[in-house]
Amino acid sequence: MGLIDTLSSGFRVVQRRPWLFLLPVLMDLWLWLGPRWSIQPLMDRLLSWWQFQNLPTELAPAALPYREMMQAIGANFNLWWLMDSNPTWLRTALPGLAEPASLGAAPGATTIQPLAMLLWAPLLLLLGVALGSIFMAAVASQVAHLRAAGQPADGSAQPPSATTPERPTGIAFWLRRALRTFLLAVLLGLAALALLVVVTLLLSLLLTPVLLFAPQIGAGVASMASLLIGWLAVVAYMMFYFVLAAIVSDGGGLRQALWRSFNVVHRNFWSTIGLVLLVTLILWGFGLIWQRLAAASPLGVLVAIVGNAVLITGLTAARLIFYQERCAAWLAALPAQEPAV
Repeated sequence: MGLIDTLSSGFRVVQRRPWLFLLPVLMDLWLWLGPRWSIQPLMDRLLSWWQFQNLPTELAPAALPYREMMQAIGANFNLWWLMDSNPTWLRTALPGLAEPASLGAAPGATTIQPLAMLLWAPLLLLLGVALGSIFMAAVASQVAHLRAAGQPADGSAQPPSATTPERPTGIAFWLRRALRTFLLAVLLGLAALALLVVVTLLLSLLLTPVLLFAPQIGAGVASMASLLIGWLAVVAYMMFYFVLAAIVSDGGGLRQALWRSFNVVHRNFWSTIGLVLLVTLILWGFGLIWQRLAAASPLGVLVAIVGNAVLITGLTAARLIFYQERCAAWLAALPAQEPAV
């Protein structure tokens, strides 16, 4: 199945199960009409440290864009938007639209002190991962249900094959699958955070002496190291793009999900690149459309919320279908490869 057929299959799942996009709609409505938690006190404290008189003369002009950026974040950012920052494929529309006050939402905001953010920020991040896990499990359940019923998402009629066994479709089963996805996603996020901290500390220990004795050479080495780390991060993101899809589809452990994602991407590299680029382009293009609609009227905001929910659900189903078909083909080919090896 080609990329266009895969995307079409994903949106056919939404057409047959329209209730799947209810969760993204409810999340966006909460972010739009619910309480606003401002992080202005944190930004004020950071801005007090970034006073021009506290900086070297040569760094003062470069600090101005950062001050303006922090002022904009302090004025517009809603702490509840952290629910949208999670490794799952659940994305809301409101954080990318405009300032909430201009969208017809309540203008009042509750200020959150920096110490309170230490508690609320991790909780909101965990809440976002939990909701995203439920969302992915719900979509995966309907993709599995359509396949088990002999109704593939692409609309063709074929019986379930040996490589795509019939899967349970009970609510309790998929709630357990969502809980497992949530726990492993949190574990994966903590591992990535720990790796980032270790790499940052090692670079700091290695580059500090160089910066002290040869600032120009140290700056060049730091730039090259940053480019290398960024490139490695992109490669890791691509190779493990389907980790959560493997967890929610197969129900295995984290090691199995990493191995299966690596093999699916390795054996379907260019089609995976095409899928990622196509999904990114679609989200970016429709994001501009949602911004124009939201700027028109509150009705436009509602249209953008529903449209984004349908889009995210269809793309999530398409990515799950892409992984499941490629993984099934790879696993089916394994016995045939063993004698040759």
